[in-house]
Amino acid sequence: MRSNLTRLVLRKITSNEPLIFPGCLYKAQRPKSKPLFHYVSSTIPHQRRTLFGWMAKSQREVKKTDIDPGLETMVALAQMTSLSARKPPPQELAQAWDSFFHSKRMKNEAVQDFQATLALQTFRYLQVAPLPDDSPPWIRKDPLKLALKVLAKLPKDVGEEHKLLARAIYDEIESRPSGRSVHEPAVNPSLVSLLCVLSHANASEEARGLLQEQLDKDSAAGHDKPGDPERARRRAINLARAWGFVIDGFAREGDEAGIRTSVEKMKQDRIPFNNAHQRAIVNFFAGRDDVPNTKYWYNQPLEAPAHDKENDRMLWEVRHSQTYLEAIRLCMRKHDEGWGRTIVRDAMQDPDPGEQAWDAVFTWAAFMGKGVDEVDRMMTVMMERFPQRRPTTATINGLVEIAMERGDTYMAERFINLSERRNIPLDASTYILQIKYRLLSNDLEGAYAAYRQLQNQEVEANKDLPVINQLIRAMCKSKQYDFETVIHVVEDVNLRRVRFEPETVSALTILHLSRDELHDAIDLLKSHVFHFSVQERALIATALFDLCLSRSSSTTRAWDTYTILVQLFPETPRSQRTAVMEALFARRRPDMAIHVFNGMQGSSRPDVAATPDTYVAVLLGLAHSARTISLAPGALSAIIRADAGLDPDDDGLDVEGFGEGGQFGDSENELETLFASVTARLKLDPAVPAPPSTRLLTALMLAHTALGHPRRALECWAQVARSREGPSWPSLHAAFRACESAPFGDEEAVKIWRRLRRMDVELGPELWASYLGALVGNGALEEALDGLDTFAQERGGEPEVFV
Repeated sequence: MRSNLTRLVLRKITSNEPLIFPGCLYKAQRPKSKPLFHYVSSTIPHQRRTLFGWMAKSQREVKKTDIDPGLETMVALAQMTSLSARKPPPQELAQAWDSFFHSKRMKNEAVQDFQATLALQTFRYLQVAPLPDDSPPWIRKDPLKLALKVLAKLPKDVGEEHKLLARAIYDEIESRPSGRSVHEPAVNPSLVSLLCVLSHANASEEARGLLQEQLDKDSAAGHDKPGDPERARRRAINLARAWGFVIDGFAREGDEAGIRTSVEKMKQDRIPFNNAHQRAIVNFFAGRDDVPNTKYWYNQPLEAPAHDKENDRMLWEVRHSQTYLEAIRLCMRKHDEGWGRTIVRDAMQDPDPGEQAWDAVFTWAAFMGKGVDEVDRMMTVMMERFPQRRPTTATINGLVEIAMERGDTYMAERFINLSERRNIPLDASTYILQIKYRLLSNDLEGAYAAYRQLQNQEVEANKDLPVINQLIRAMCKSKQYDFETVIHVVEDVNLRRVRFEPETVSALTILHLSRDELHDAIDLLKSHVFHFSVQERALIATALFDLCLSRSSSTTRAWDTYTILVQLFPETPRSQRTAVMEALFARRRPDMAIHVFNGMQGSSRPDVAATPDTYVAVLLGLAHSARTISLAPGALSAIIRADAGLDPDDDGLDVEGFGEGGQFGDSENELETLFASVTARLKLDPAVPAPPSTRLLTALMLAHTALGHPRRALECWAQVARSREGPSWPSLHAAFRACESAPFGDEEAVKIWRRLRRMDVELGPELWASYLGALVGNGALEEALDGLDTFAQERGGEPEVFV
């Protein structure tokens, strides 16, 4: 029995508290719930009644996970496939597939890489799933075309998954008899969507080959001959977009030969070269500072109408405004004033220049180093020549962008003041630019003031979200503003029902966790993480992982953060989990560390499941805990109470894995119980080869020795000595450490030492120190002194102290 039993009984009696024994069959039932924390108070709550029960504050509920419709069913298919278990019915999978892409279309959201992987796996399964008699395919033609359109809405990172899924869907559409009518051209919207995905997935060569193949089919079918004007117009638009995607893809990949070959193919097939193609090629060569090629493509004639997406109208042989801008920027970088003046003259050749011509002139002036006052005088002169024209807000925004590119925030502010002097109204784009350059100059107060002005403006298509995300991250990092001010900006975004960027989610999650607002952190993560790509999820998970390892985080906060990490990011790799486990051992919380280990050992994921190296890490951690925590009964429980902020004499602690009173059942040593659970799993784990490796046996020796069982450690040494792998230097040190603590261990140490001497291997000073320590630990002082003399004769000096 425990020595403090009488004291506990007397205290319970004098306090009029019930006596609770862990093994009693009639003990009072306590509410059991799985807490988020590792510890909860076990005190039975007193029943309280209020005058109006409905006035009581409702308990905070964690927000449900925000996940796209149908995605859970596709996840279930992936899980069941990996376990070789029964898969969901094809009807449910087909409905889930349709629901997922329909939801993406309605929300105008992109498909992330892991979502594309799940959709591809589901699609391939449904392609081979048996159909009932006389039933149509599981996924009909219209949902397939819809899915292809959704895939054309590209995320930040387009990977192999998007390419494979888009190609599989397109091939399925083409393979069906009803996929495309005989009178429908091969260059149709479905093909254009596929080319869009391929060109962004570094498969531009494949995209061009596919497009050329479909053009040959159109030519053979006579679709390129004059006919229905409306059909010809649609085909021309599809062709322009298709070749635009191909050229953009080659430009993105840096393939100059691919660009030239594509343009030659267009000429051979009599496909017009429009301003969208010219813009992509000019941007490509201007980005390389290639002046001759940029000039060549800038001067290429535009042969047909081009669709201007900004103004949504058809333009004839008019260069895109970005073409002027990129060419002028290249002139500025190369100090080519002659060509710069030519570009300005081209923009101004119209006797009644429009806004874009004005912007080109003023941009060139700012590029050439003209000051704000000189630009102001230029505006006055041009207004005298063309009284009907006035500088617009777009003009000011362009000048501010030029100042930002030059890194001159003072000039940007002066251009803003110029607009006020000329009574040019500022719009949302102006305030967005103002927030950007003020953040770049670390003027957080100025950026927040510009944000307050931005709230009074009408913003289209949420184009202010990137800069607001930057502002929130800067406010979280600087700690200049209080929490309520940051949340005010956050709520403004939440009211629009849009999502934050992954970097912002990471910053806000850390902010909530630093304030111990776990529910808010969980709600934020559940609303976002299942809509991010694998890389974006990894960014957030890494931030949580770093918080777990931070020494500035309390043990409670580190544990809560890890709990959130593994629940919402099950893909957290073994290396990170092992690092958290080792950090918890260093914090003197082996109970939490073993919980982390159990999560790895019970995982079915190959990248998470425990390996022999994981067992080595946990055994070394237990050895470290045994050296830093007293082996007396209740020592670990006392540490847990201290971390929980409870009275050291409070026996009402209920800890996961513990019995009543905060003890591991009836064990006299909590660390012994933890070690026994690890060794039991070690014996049954098929991932651990038999016989165990020397490294694993060495870790077992260290753990046995630290827990006060050196004889068991020497049994492990005997296995090492008999194994084919044989001993290693660390295993020899561990064996001598066990001899140091074992009764009559000096005899075993001498046997090991004599065998080493007979092998005629070089024995370093550290190994000498371990051997002499084993002798001294057993009181064999004369043998130890003889060993010192031998060392002095052979190597000179004395062996170094080895810990």
